Amino acid sequence: MRYPEEARRSAGGEGKLMLRHEDTPRESRQGAQSPLCAAVAAEFDGRPRKTLGWGTPAERLRELLAA
Repeated sequence: MRYPEEARRSAGGEGKLMLRHEDTPRESRQGAQSPLCAAVAAEFDGRPRKTLGWGTPAERLRELLAA
């Protein structure tokens, strides 16, 4: 089994980490938050989404909470 530290790079050579369910240790799937999981979540939340008008999920959440 491969661990996230050894996650494969994307085929396009963009240097982005590609994480899959099979790449995470089984014990990490029990809902425990590790610093690595928090870092991966922060990276995903910081990516702009087309469905959000190219805003990030964090930006949209801030807007919703401020309203």
